[in-house]
Amino acid sequence: MEYRDTVGKLVLDHIVMAVGFATLTMYPYLASTVQGEIDLLGWGMVLFMAGLSLAFLVASIIPAKPSRILLISYIILSITCLAFLWVRDPYQVLALRFLQGVSLTAIPVLVAHSNNLVGGSKGFIASSIILAGIFTGSIIGNNMVYWVGMDVRRAHVYLAVAILVLVSAWFRVSDNDFTYVKQSGKADTSVWLEPFLWFWGMSFHIILGFLYGFLGLVEYLKDKGIIDIAFGVNEFSLAAIAWTLIAGFYGYYTGRRGSRVFDTSVNVMLLVYLGVLAGTILVFGETGVIGGMGLVLLGLTQAGGVPFWTLASHVYSRRPSGLFAIGFISNLGSLTGPFIIKVLADYGSLQVFVGLMAYGLVGLVLTLIVKRMKCVEGR
Repeated sequence: MEYRDTVGKLVLDHIVMAVGFATLTMYPYLASTVQGEIDLLGWGMVLFMAGLSLAFLVASIIPAKPSRILLISYIILSITCLAFLWVRDPYQVLALRFLQGVSLTAIPVLVAHSNNLVGGSKGFIASSIILAGIFTGSIIGNNMVYWVGMDVRRAHVYLAVAILVLVSAWFRVSDNDFTYVKQSGKADTSVWLEPFLWFWGMSFHIILGFLYGFLGLVEYLKDKGIIDIAFGVNEFSLAAIAWTLIAGFYGYYTGRRGSRVFDTSVNVMLLVYLGVLAGTILVFGETGVIGGMGLVLLGLTQAGGVPFWTLASHVYSRRPSGLFAIGFISNLGSLTGPFIIKVLADYGSLQVFVGLMAYGLVGLVLTLIVKRMKCVEGR
């Protein structure tokens, strides 16, 4: 009975993550209903990610249980969806996009929840189940407009209702799984001085730059003629879900064979970077199906969340401030990646390619530095 209860809660975590992130990919359809240029609306992704980065910082300083933080933020998220019924001005849309990003506290809260439920090497599987919800949500958001007859405003109403119903159900069954741990100012200050926090956080920072840059702007890059590939958001999302689950079970398998969480996590991250660099070469060097396969490889970016969050939760299992701090550092990549792509796209395909390759190589080097660190697990 306890096993079924745990699985049920993990599945609900996945679904709650999904409905929140459906707002990420539903956004491009607003262009047909708002008076404004496509270049202006393209900044909506950057502002969404700026808000999403801020969500981690907000979650780390609010003196409340994580379950309550998620409940309140999702209520605000549903209100922003309803607000699109009346908004026509593109600047108002951009303001709502920023607010939507701030309202998505789901990643740190749900990952913390899953690691409270499942520990050890099984944590890799739990993390993969939760993080795959991001891309279940991207598929929902990318297709929901079609499901409701190409009415983007009605789609936002349905999504708002789904968010409210599901987060209420989640809060009812998961609230007791959290305890708020009050931390002293000394602990909060010292955690920011740890080299591991910065190098491991920045290694995932760059992965997230690729992840959200392509998830939010792949159709934009195709419309601008920067890339010419056969696949799009749906294929990218399905690949990301598959890679995420594979990474989760690989982590569990190696953990059962005696490998440390630290070693497994770093090695998986290195493999992710190699796949991301190869995918970037294909996306910008090939067209059609071959270029689309590069996008499938770029779906490996989501798999990077499994080793990152599993190791972070393991190291900072007794220091929640460290978990939120490293999440804030890493999630700033969701802002820098789309920003780099958006700016370089104004100059041409070659500039975007060179910029992303340099960006990825920096991340690879940071991960190699982490590999040489001596990390104390389970502090």
